[in-house]
Amino acid sequence: MSMKPLSSALSMMRKTSRLAWFDGPLDLDPAKLVFIDETGLSTKMSLLRGRSQCGEYRPSAVPHCHWKTTTFTGALKLSGMTASMVLDGPMYGVAFLAYIEQVLVPLLRPRQRHYYGQFACSQSRRCSPSHRSCWLLYLPPCSPDFNPIEMAFSKLKALLRAKAERSVDALWDTSVKSFRSSNHRNVQTTSRLQVMTRNKTDAL
Repeated sequence: MSMKPLSSALSMMRKTSRLAWFDGPLDLDPAKLVFIDETGLSTKMSLLRGRSQCGEYRPSAVPHCHWKTTTFTGALKLSGMTASMVLDGPMYGVAFLAYIEQVLVPLLRPRQRHYYGQFACSQSRRCSPSHRSCWLLYLPPCSPDFNPIEMAFSKLKALLRAKAERSVDALWDTSVKSFRSSNHRNVQTTSRLQVMTRNKTDAL
């Protein structure tokens, strides 16, 4: 008798939901797809690795216990990143609803399909742009490989780690400049950033 790895019920459910997602009525016309998600940025970001002499450590200054967290929310279309917003702090229901109504909806076109990542704030029925004749669909849980915006976020974080900004305003400014500077290298995932809204938590 051979030993076999255990397979949890949760992992099987995730696999089933990923396969079932393709059985739905998908409209994969790239011009109609909009992928929406959020990612966390902070003022303690620094390079994860670097070059040094053999056997020596590469020092890196990282703040301890006094950093600030920023939430970057954006929508990725075929033409590039749009409807971007930075929030001073973590995302929550009221802030995400404000993003939908004030940032995302004015930039939508009828009959577009919007794919949300599985984060809690997006689960509210009030956070649906359906009044613009658009379709809202949720990606399967734990499926970042289904969302191409993750590649744009990965490039953004790599650039921000290299800059290592230590203030919120500098972090936000660098976020805009990073997307614009990467346009020439990869237009498909990090093309023209059209607009970015800045919000303080106490202003919502």
